[in-house]
Amino acid sequence: MNGALLRLFGRNTEAVTESALATVTSIRVPEGKFTYVPVSAGRYPWLRVARIYRCRSLGSKSELQPWWRYPQARWGSVSPQLRALARSQAGLHQEFHLLDGTRLFYARPLRHNRRLMAEMELQPSAVAELPWPEIRSLLTRVIELVPFIPPLEAEDRQLARLLLQGRRSAQLSHLLQWPASKIRSRMARLCRLFGVQSYAELMDCLWQAHQRKKFL
Repeated sequence: MNGALLRLFGRNTEAVTESALATVTSIRVPEGKFTYVPVSAGRYPWLRVARIYRCRSLGSKSELQPWWRYPQARWGSVSPQLRALARSQAGLHQEFHLLDGTRLFYARPLRHNRRLMAEMELQPSAVAELPWPEIRSLLTRVIELVPFIPPLEAEDRQLARLLLQGRRSAQLSHLLQWPASKIRSRMARLCRLFGVQSYAELMDCLWQAHQRKKFL
């Protein structure tokens, strides 16, 4: 099997039979689609560290999912301050920021009731007069250029891999040995995880994620 596919979506030896594996096709490259270009923070000398999350509200709780970090390193735990901000901003659809010393906490609404939540550690020289045009420029570049990849279970990855190969309902049921009801529920789950509401949007997100190559 294509090595890039295995790195991208993981192995599928439990759910797909040997004969199915032998006939797997490669991922289809859609024409005129997004091309992933990594965002560099080198042009922002006022920035020391940035941790950007996508946030979705779950009743009275908010779930923060890693999106982009500068510089690249382990994410670590979400800070108590950012968690508190996410809870306090639940249900609000407006830009918000809070400065605590050299740390800037920022919230910005996204589509489908999601929010961008950011925690930035700034250079001390930037605190007196925040460089808002550059801050918003960086966050806009992340939104537009960095595909969001939610945490996926093994079955999510199996389904996503086959969707990117152009498989459809009957083929999915045959290859995965799942009933049609499970295919529908897993498709709906993928849409929720990526924050989209249509099959076309989901396929765009999966293709972007494939280019970024961050699935395990």
